[in-house]
Amino acid sequence: MRQLNIRFLLYPSLAYRKLLQGFNFVTRFLSLIVISLLLILPNMAHGQQLKLESVTPYGCYFHHLSLKSGEKLNLINGYGSSVSIRFRINKFLAMGIECAYNNLKIDQDDAVEQWNWKFWEKFYGAYIHDLQESDSNYVVILTPFQHINIIPVHLVAIAHFPNKTIFTPSLSVAGGVYFYKRNLWLREQWQKHFPDLNYTYEYEFNNYAEVHRGRVYGARVGFGGYIALSKYMKLNLMGKYHHIIQIGRQGNYDNFPMNSFFEFSLGVSF
Repeated sequence: MRQLNIRFLLYPSLAYRKLLQGFNFVTRFLSLIVISLLLILPNMAHGQQLKLESVTPYGCYFHHLSLKSGEKLNLINGYGSSVSIRFRINKFLAMGIECAYNNLKIDQDDAVEQWNWKFWEKFYGAYIHDLQESDSNYVVILTPFQHINIIPVHLVAIAHFPNKTIFTPSLSVAGGVYFYKRNLWLREQWQKHFPDLNYTYEYEFNNYAEVHRGRVYGARVGFGGYIALSKYMKLNLMGKYHHIIQIGRQGNYDNFPMNSFFEFSLGVSF
């Protein structure tokens, strides 16, 4: 692999901090992770030049382990994708940055009532009820759908355990931030019956609630490994346990539905 000489980046400047003030929080956080990685790795390498170990795209599956209590949650699962950039410290250790995008489906009883949807509570729910009470020719089926998009950004340390088999096991620990956007919508399937014409008009549409968004923090432990497919390509498998840790504003955690979840990842390293 090509050796990276990054020592010239290790001197922070007022100009760089001034530049960060114009960026949003996501950009700031990513920049801070990069700077942290650049500062930590040379010290851990004891003066050795660092090497880019691998770039790995992953496909991921997620499933909840612990759901928030009191919200009638039943199931959260789904799929995502991620990318990992790793720098080799020595034969056994590496560090890197990982970022992912995950789209998870949420199954929740009384989802609309649990959402605290002001439009529904103050007007629309009562409007639908009164309409059907006053005119039996109106019939509606309301089906809620709920998803959460999660973008984790992690600084990760990996330990490899080389052996004489085709599978090299590894252990990883990581910490970082989880940006999320949680969505709820109702699929409204309406029927209006016209008795005089013996005709029923049908139509449907999606009615979207306000979005819940925020960021939470957490830690992750993973165990897996890789199989060398060639000199330049490896098949990576990893099981990861994520645990959410409450830091900062309570409001960010109020709308995040999980305390912990499991991830299985499969990727190819280059």
